[in-house]
Amino acid sequence: MKDLRPTQVNRTLDEWHALACTFLSSDLKCSPVASSPTRASDSVRVATWLPSGPPDQGGTCPGCTPYCHRNDDGKLTCYARRLELGRPSLERKTATRLDTWNALGLGEKITLAAAIIDAAYRSQVEPGPLSTHAGHPVDRPILRIGAGGDLATRQDGEAWAAALHWAGIYRPTLRAWLYSRSYGLDPGDADPLGPIADGIRHGSITNTAAYLSCDPEMIERTRRALRGRYAHLPVAVLADDHAQ
Repeated sequence: MKDLRPTQVNRTLDEWHALACTFLSSDLKCSPVASSPTRASDSVRVATWLPSGPPDQGGTCPGCTPYCHRNDDGKLTCYARRLELGRPSLERKTATRLDTWNALGLGEKITLAAAIIDAAYRSQVEPGPLSTHAGHPVDRPILRIGAGGDLATRQDGEAWAAALHWAGIYRPTLRAWLYSRSYGLDPGDADPLGPIADGIRHGSITNTAAYLSCDPEMIERTRRALRGRYAHLPVAVLADDHAQ
């Protein structure tokens, strides 16, 4: 990696890379590598995942609503939380990641976020001889931010915004995206999604699609967001059916 200057240089680049790899999860829904003609491969980790749920319950979703975590006929709406509860090892792993992340200052978070981007990028475009896609590098590498969890704090948004700006310069073929409810909070100027949304609007972040996640309990919050700071972002709606 180039031009990464953390506030505290307490790790080598190799150590940052190793730490970054522990923050990546596979996501079969968006994997760019196939393990067979009909199945995506889980061998290439292209997503971040932190604990789901409200912060007062150990999660990273300050903008979640009761709809997200309702229990409908014994099934939670939030698929990420369902997976965490059904896989204790995943729940422990995401909690460890969050403890590590929260122990860092802003400069170190920027460095780690950039290292996560770089690790995901390299796993796709520089496959090793034992990789599922050995000899077939991915032309359009991707990163999904928040397959589970969300941006918990304004500082988290600042860190990812800076790292995504770096990636636009040094990893220009990579595309990132995220669905977030960390907008329209009180006070709105401290929204975790704000720095990324501002970067996209001002052109300093050119490689990222940020979707305003919405459900029936937050329609008005999303409408207000679209009348102001987030007018340029698309909306992804969680609903029970198409008519809703």
